Amino acid sequence: MKHIRGWLIAAAALCVAGALLAGGAFAMVGFDVWQLDATNDEIEEKSYSAPAAGVEEIRLELGNRRVEILPAEGTEIALEYTETKYCKFEITNENGVLRVRSVNTERHYNWLRRVWSGMFSGLNEARTRCVLRVPQDYQKLLSVRTTNGKISCNGMERLAGLSLDTSNAAIEVESCTLPQLKASTTNARIELEDLSVEGTTTLSTTNGSLHLTQVKAGRLEMKTTNSSIDLDSVTASGELEAETRNGTIKGRALDVGNTLWLKTTNGSLTLEDSQAGVATVETTNAAVRLERIACRKTFTATSKNGRVEFERMEATTANFKTTNASIKGSFVGSQGDYNYRCTTTNGKSNLGESGGTGAQKQFYCTTTNGNIDISFTQS
Repeated sequence: MKHIRGWLIAAAALCVAGALLAGGAFAMVGFDVWQLDATNDEIEEKSYSAPAAGVEEIRLELGNRRVEILPAEGTEIALEYTETKYCKFEITNENGVLRVRSVNTERHYNWLRRVWSGMFSGLNEARTRCVLRVPQDYQKLLSVRTTNGKISCNGMERLAGLSLDTSNAAIEVESCTLPQLKASTTNARIELEDLSVEGTTTLSTTNGSLHLTQVKAGRLEMKTTNSSIDLDSVTASGELEAETRNGTIKGRALDVGNTLWLKTTNGSLTLEDSQAGVATVETTNAAVRLERIACRKTFTATSKNGRVEFERMEATTANFKTTNASIKGSFVGSQGDYNYRCTTTNGKSNLGESGGTGAQKQFYCTTTNGNIDISFTQS
């Protein structure tokens, strides 16, 4: 009996894996898998509204739902959603908390019905969306947690805080003004555009990229794995920290008041037209490329098995280090403006090993099995 049960579990796992592979193949060729949904006729559209006065927090806890957050024209919080025979909503408004939950009423044995009606018969829950409309003058907390559904937020300007959490789906926030933001997902991207956050913005995903465009924040923290980070026209009055593994980092027009820290492994790191108080960039097994960087204090670039290249670097102190690769770049100013030390093994330095005395700026270059080539240019 135990052997039979083991074989049944293995067979079920293979079926699930096959369905996932098939879904991925369908998506790659542009096929709309929602067409396979055999239960669309069970969807029922519903709505709910409540005065915003007295609501201290809006909390959405949903499963397999796409959530869209938009500003409302009036003074009421409004919700547009859909229910199915097997997925209902529970809405409570008590003790200052407006709570919306989705409840799966389907019994476990009903998976047979799904198999009978088609491999993708249960996709209606993920396909249906939930639209939340919040008054523009609402100044309290909003949190959304869902699974397998995209979350988008647009045009919110006065929330006291925004927290978004999903899995296997994207998060998009656009044209918002917030005191703080937290967004987390897995296996999908996070995109922020035209955003102003007074306090801390925390972003986290795995196997998904991070894209930030025209974003201002007090502090920015972001992390992903196996994917890229793209930052364009991003300002942080305090710190900006971005980390990925096995992915590239690209930054353009970054303006960081205090500390900038960018780190990746097995991916190139590119930064241009940016400035910070203190900056550190790190990668392994890939190149570092820097162009028109201004650092008021210390700038450090480190790679392993990848070359370091920079143009028009400005910094009080600059450190460049790599192994098994070259260092090549240019500083703004003349050679006499800098104290320097350049060390390499199995390579050459065009400036020699050291030079300069009494200058207010300094740079240090260290590599192995590679050359060092430094030049100077006027701004």
